[in-house]
Amino acid sequence: MFFMKSRNFAVALAFVAFASAGNAFAANGAHRGDAATRSTQMRLGYSDGNPAMALGLDMPVVVRCAVQFPQSELQRLKGSKITAIRFVMGCAPSTQEGYVFVSPSLDAVAQHKQTFTRLNGGWNEVKLDQPIEITGEELFVGYRYKSSGDALSMDGRDDNNYANWISITQSGDENESGWDHQGGGSLNLEVIVEGDNLPQNDAKLEKLMAKRYAGTNAKTPVNLVVKNKGAKTINSLELTYTVEDQETRTSTVGGLDIKSNAVAVVTLKDVVFEHNGVANLDVAVTKVNGEDDENSADNAAMVENVVSKKDYTNRKVLLEHFSTSNCNNCPVAHRNIDNALLYRSDVIHVVHHAGMGTDFLTIPAHEDYLYFFGEKVYTPAVMLDRTNMSPYGVGDGAGSSSTPGPAFFPVSATLGKVIDQSLSVPAVVTVDVNRQYDAAARKLKVVVTGDVPAGTPDRLKATDLRMNIFLVEDSIYGTQQGVADTEHYCHNNNVRAVLTGSWGAGVTFDGGKYTSDEYTFDVPADWKPEHVRIVAFLSNYNKADKNACQVFNADSKELLERDVTAIRQLRGNDADVKVVANGGQLFILGNHSGADIFSPAGRLLAHAKAGQTSLQTATLADGLLIVSVKCNGGVKTYKVMNRK
Repeated sequence: MFFMKSRNFAVALAFVAFASAGNAFAANGAHRGDAATRSTQMRLGYSDGNPAMALGLDMPVVVRCAVQFPQSELQRLKGSKITAIRFVMGCAPSTQEGYVFVSPSLDAVAQHKQTFTRLNGGWNEVKLDQPIEITGEELFVGYRYKSSGDALSMDGRDDNNYANWISITQSGDENESGWDHQGGGSLNLEVIVEGDNLPQNDAKLEKLMAKRYAGTNAKTPVNLVVKNKGAKTINSLELTYTVEDQETRTSTVGGLDIKSNAVAVVTLKDVVFEHNGVANLDVAVTKVNGEDDENSADNAAMVENVVSKKDYTNRKVLLEHFSTSNCNNCPVAHRNIDNALLYRSDVIHVVHHAGMGTDFLTIPAHEDYLYFFGEKVYTPAVMLDRTNMSPYGVGDGAGSSSTPGPAFFPVSATLGKVIDQSLSVPAVVTVDVNRQYDAAARKLKVVVTGDVPAGTPDRLKATDLRMNIFLVEDSIYGTQQGVADTEHYCHNNNVRAVLTGSWGAGVTFDGGKYTSDEYTFDVPADWKPEHVRIVAFLSNYNKADKNACQVFNADSKELLERDVTAIRQLRGNDADVKVVANGGQLFILGNHSGADIFSPAGRLLAHAKAGQTSLQTATLADGLLIVSVKCNGGVKTYKVMNRK
């Protein structure tokens, strides 16, 4: 297998393989939908559009990339036409000329070849001079370029042999080297298809993200990774779910905005396991936008052997990440961790600035936590619930297959798997952050409460139970090695203060319940409260054994109460502020004193400084963005679609 090295270090995210299936059709071969509201354009491809990996070589090479659309995929589009080809470049190629192609096979003469003279880093679109009619037969679609550097872009998910065809030469003689599969997921490539008989309402259930435990008679959230295989934007889904030996139930999830060929996480919030024991969970998509799904063959998934007990409660995993601005490899690790968390909820990510010297964000506690390494200290490194994960294949990044402590090197091929392992362990104690913040005085009060749902704290088997409280701040700009702009890097998830001391404070239980001490903190003037959150966790402490400091559960709350989806109307000249998303960039036009960009779930993704007019969004997933702009003494919120 041909393999191209990254200039930083080998990167390849691991996700559970997604099942492929055949296609079902409506009666008489026609796709359902009111002719007056039918969509006549859709996108077709395999990747999730996330430029997770940029690969290449340090010398100029000629690279051809292609994805394969088999008959089973194209029969449903017979008679429609491919009108454009879109693909991501990890960086602008050093030589701009190249071409796109459509061919019945990789060895055959291309059915269509069209040159281009300009490519940018991020998404590029080439409109075909002559649209290609889809006959239902297999097609290969791809592009050719010449460049050095990390120009090849892949989405970092599980390898997909339909979507990772690569050929490389040095001389440009395309017969010098044949085609082979490249690891790293799927090429970030898609085609635009137009026609009058496109599938309209078609969702594919790619994966079920459910934990293998549940609290009996408690609502258990289940995440579905859904891909829109139709032309219409998905605004709602009807889902059915069955817990083994229970009645089948139906739930409708609305408020969605999943564009054609986009991937999104949809949460089914009200699954209940009614009995103690072990049961399978079946989930299926039955309707899309209120209409029967047009392809029922790829709509169902199962989670086997979910253990339900009355004393189980939901676990939030604490991911502690060691990184410094001196570390060249750390930005790639930041991206790999973000990609690993893309479809995983209930993981709390914090960063300690220590491990390769210190930087402008280092506090004494960060260096205290180097205790979890042993003799060898390095960055990047992570730990999950302060638990030694050596039994699950982690190491120190230098060839060792184990670690002396909980800290380990975050190899992208195993990171998702070990996070899933941590998420699979049920918690038996709850953690709930309660906070009050006086904005005028900038004074914060924090109390943490919780309980052991069934029993006493003896169930934790802790020798020295401690409450730990971090204050974490996002969107701090500063220096960082390993990136193009080393002076203006956005640092997120930074632990800025530890209210309880580095190793926590004792906790007193009253039966099965506890209430921590009250902690007060004066928020410094240079902190931005809207970017601050409180992270609390219960852990054991053992100063003699770094592998006996397990985190039992954690919680996180924003410092400020906010609803990022609420749109507030402002008076004055705020109407002059406009927000536009186009071609992998976000434009903020007008006078403003800063802006925050959120996911629909409220996760802070990026920050624009006062007066900043544009922001790169090519690294963010396609879909809805919430943009909160400070202007005219208030905040105005915009909803825009990010499409690269």
